[in-house]
Amino acid sequence: MPRPRRCRSFDFNPEDFLCDPHVIVMNLETRGAYITLLCRAWTMEVPGVLPADEEAIRWLVGATPEEWQRIGPKLKACFDTSGGRWIQKRMRREYEAQTQRIERRALAGRLGGEAKAKRFNKVSSNANSNAVAMLCPPSLLPPESKTESKTLTAASLFAPLTASRSVSRPPRKPQDEPEGFPAWYAVYPRRVARGAARAAYGKALAKATAEALLAGAQRYADWLSATGTPPDKTKHPATWLNQECWLDELKLTNRPKLDVWAQAGFREHA
Repeated sequence: MPRPRRCRSFDFNPEDFLCDPHVIVMNLETRGAYITLLCRAWTMEVPGVLPADEEAIRWLVGATPEEWQRIGPKLKACFDTSGGRWIQKRMRREYEAQTQRIERRALAGRLGGEAKAKRFNKVSSNANSNAVAMLCPPSLLPPESKTESKTLTAASLFAPLTASRSVSRPPRKPQDEPEGFPAWYAVYPRRVARGAARAAYGKALAKATAEALLAGAQRYADWLSATGTPPDKTKHPATWLNQECWLDELKLTNRPKLDVWAQAGFREHA
């Protein structure tokens, strides 16, 4: 599930952090690396989930191989690695709680808007009825219209005036999407230009199966997370499909593009 825009931070309880048994046994170096890794985990495509490759995690922390030999085992003990990837369970719970709060607020706002619209329509209907009674009292209507005076509304009175201003348009039909496209689009790490992606996906099905396209998108997303590639460097979904990138052999480079040490102007000391 994509990250809601308002989920930009997570709760940090200093007392819980300092009293954590894993943190207590850490030295200053390991504790700083752990805090950095928590921040990195929150910015992942799936918050709280780090890749299974320890070399990629070392790059995310910005540690040298010698430093990682000292701090790596203590950092790993703070994550659940039973499924292969490094998962911070408390951060996952925090993200799910934030997402639920945002969804509840959105639902409450939507229900409140609907209730307000109903009240407005009711008031408007009563006002229209009163206006009709004032403009066209039964005594001024022709004899054949007196029996129908109770059904007159402001809309029927002024319909000839408003007919030329409004043009009815047929509702647009939703465009059919190829089978497997919604699942693929949900996995792909950059969701933009859905129409172009849908057309490119339909053409790609003539060259590969839906399972192959889905697996390729998942590999690409994992590679982006492992290398720290920024979102603006991620290929558009239509470009990825047109270039048959599901066949690419993705390898880790020597340095990720978001290396915090390189950004700060430092070099590794072997």
